Amino acid sequence: MIILHLVARTEFEAIPADRPFVAAHYATDGFIHCTAEWAVLRHVANNVYREAPGDFVVLELDTERITAEVRLEPP
Repeated sequence: MIILHLVARTEFEAIPADRPFVAAHYATDGFIHCTAEWAVLRHVANNVYREAPGDFVVLELDTERITAEVRLEPP
């Protein structure tokens, strides 16, 4: 299954290519916000990050390759 994660381009590009990506807020939240639905991602982008400066990228994550627990919950 593919899940989607929205991240600031500067945050994503700051991670060395040989290191796994871990969202900056993981240390405080203990999880990374993702969705399996493009409509939900667009809603979050337009309603939460509309005023955030800079560009964002969408990461497509394969849950089969994620070593941490993946928990699906309603938005």
